[in-house]
Amino acid sequence: MSTEKQTVSKIEQSHRGSGSSTITVVTDGHSEGFHANYFSGDRFYIHMEVNSVELRIQYGKRLSDGLNELPAGSFGLEYKSPAGADFDNVTGGTISVTVTGGTFKGELKNVTVTGSGGTATFYGKYDMTV
Repeated sequence: MSTEKQTVSKIEQSHRGSGSSTITVVTDGHSEGFHANYFSGDRFYIHMEVNSVELRIQYGKRLSDGLNELPAGSFGLEYKSPAGADFDNVTGGTISVTVTGGTFKGELKNVTVTGSGGTATFYGKYDMTV
């Protein structure tokens, strides 16, 4: 494992939290639920995963307490699908995140992302407490 990956792994372990997600991912007309069982993050990002499927959102700025509206172009999203395809180029949609102390409640609103697997659209909600 590279030093960079080890550092990221240690940082994510230190920001591990608990939460839930009810996110739907639509790829080529096929819809599937993403219900993470692992959460980590802080005011700059959230990382969710279940089995080998990963979803990571870089907020693009430090989120403040209260409602944060993030339009496409201001945040990054990386998704590794169950088939192993990568999606990482945000082309549309918005994310709303309400922060209260260490609690993050987010909503993905028709977030469109392209990558090696074509185009994926994300919508739904997540919450995490660190």
